[in-house]
Amino acid sequence: MTPARWIGLILALALCGAIGYRTGERKARDENRIADSPLDQAVAVEVVDPPAISHHGDPPASRPKLSAFMDQISSFNGYSAASAYFEGMTGVNVQSYLSEIRSLPPSFKRARLFEAFFRKWGEIDGEAAYRHAETFKGRERMRHLSNAAAGWAKNDPVAAYNRAILESGNVGTHHALLGGILAEIAKQDLRLAAQLAVGTKNQETMGFNSGPSVKVGMGFLIHQAEVESRFGELYPILLDESDSHDLGNNLRALFHSWAKYEYDDPLTLIESIGDETLSNQAMVGFLTGWAEADGEGAFRYAIANRESAAAKHTLSGLASAWVRESTGPEVASIIEEFAAIEDKSFLNFGVMSGLASYDPVASIDLAMDMEDQRSRERNLSVVMDRWAERDVRAAEAYATALENPSERSRAINEVIDAHFEQGTDPDHVIALTVDLENPKYAERALFGLVGRVANDRSPQSNRAEYIEALKTEVNAREGISDRNRTRMLEMLEAR
Repeated sequence: MTPARWIGLILALALCGAIGYRTGERKARDENRIADSPLDQAVAVEVVDPPAISHHGDPPASRPKLSAFMDQISSFNGYSAASAYFEGMTGVNVQSYLSEIRSLPPSFKRARLFEAFFRKWGEIDGEAAYRHAETFKGRERMRHLSNAAAGWAKNDPVAAYNRAILESGNVGTHHALLGGILAEIAKQDLRLAAQLAVGTKNQETMGFNSGPSVKVGMGFLIHQAEVESRFGELYPILLDESDSHDLGNNLRALFHSWAKYEYDDPLTLIESIGDETLSNQAMVGFLTGWAEADGEGAFRYAIANRESAAAKHTLSGLASAWVRESTGPEVASIIEEFAAIEDKSFLNFGVMSGLASYDPVASIDLAMDMEDQRSRERNLSVVMDRWAERDVRAAEAYATALENPSERSRAINEVIDAHFEQGTDPDHVIALTVDLENPKYAERALFGLVGRVANDRSPQSNRAEYIEALKTEVNAREGISDRNRTRMLEMLEAR
């Protein structure tokens, strides 16, 4: 063999060796890329669903079995129980954990595991967790993005916040991300979170990008203050950081949440607010929040301070809250107490509807004791509606015995509706529209019944019988205007 051929053979063998070495090196690098870059892992995971479980850097015996944690997850402790499973997760074994969750069938527990997983991954590598969360769709995508961003904010709030600002074009995603981010920042620095929520002028000097004003931001902070019992700490921050246009609403929301837990401290602070408008807004929030925890206590306080603007604004709602939290025997004493109050203008639809559901007879007396005629008739209709649902014959007897024509008309109309809903014989119901002394009220009652029947779509009603009976009545009834007679017949024919 000539020297030239020997040289060529040596070069060829060297080239093959280099190619083989490069191929082996690339294969080894690909096998270990999850250990080098969580972001690469995030992309690789989507290639196979679910990917093969790899315990590289995480021997199977080094962490508890997933089944043991699944048994601990419930609707009461879902997130906290799921979080415990990921205490040992690192950037090296993210795929192993993810593969296990993805292999589970869809369920409430799987969803809680995903929430805890993305929050933990966000703490480890926020950018990678966020990028992978973006590969999901629908509500699942939104949840995963929110949890990844919250975890990201724990260790790098600037980066997480600035990423959320990029989503400002998508309001739903923007708000979902900021909720978790601001709540996480608030755990570390409540004032900073408040500044970001309102968009302070100096936030860019701290590295946070500016974006559209986030009105919902304070709501997230107030919720966080509720979770951590930090109302007193948040109050002066709201005074300092809130925009003048939003301060009243922010105070109202803060005291609404605070009043569910204590009364003395927030009341003292409200009384110290120098601005009357802000004080009233704070008091409205306080009273409505108090009513959620203790409707009776909130109502009694408002009645004792009835001349205040906040009490006047909330009294009806507080009365409704008291009724809702009470049992039947307790409602009887509430009605007696309401009856003893001279000014009953607070008795609106919500209050009377709640009372009538327990005791319609006593509620009728309460409604009829109101001085204002419009309020009296309006509440009479509410109570008669509830009464007729429970005992239509008793309600009918009361309605037909009323002496005031206008009140009798309102009451009978409610009885007529209940009779139709309960399938009463058409002739009996139509007779109620005749038994009215005033022709105007009689025609109105008949017209109302025609409309009710014409628009009914209940599959089990005797609507066909009503239509035929009403056609006969409308044609035979004297004293009806030609215009209304034609309209009623058209309604019945069309249906």
